[in-house]
Amino acid sequence: MKVTTVIKITLIGIAIAVAVGWVVMLLWNWLLPDLVGVAEIGFIQAIGLLILCKILFGNTTPKGRDDRQFWRKKLRQKMEKMSDSERSEFLQSLEIEPTDHKDDDR
Repeated sequence: MKVTTVIKITLIGIAIAVAVGWVVMLLWNWLLPDLVGVAEIGFIQAIGLLILCKILFGNTTPKGRDDRQFWRKKLRQKMEKMSDSERSEFLQSLEIEPTDHKDDDR
């Protein structure tokens, strides 16, 4: 992956986090002080609230899908299409010992 692509993805991620934090702050300050009498929050507190929700509620994926299983299956399919030398080279780049997973029913 090119460095410029990584920088673009990082900047987009930061922009999304800032936008979501700003929306949380605005909604909190618009609704909750009048409804329940809590104090208004700032931007950093809104980001903290998002992080706290992520810690408490975890990754909410549609239909309870486990992302680890999804990516593991996707990687296994990709590796099955590789030749033995490509697979060995790829695993060496990850510093993983090559093993035979064809009998593995995961």
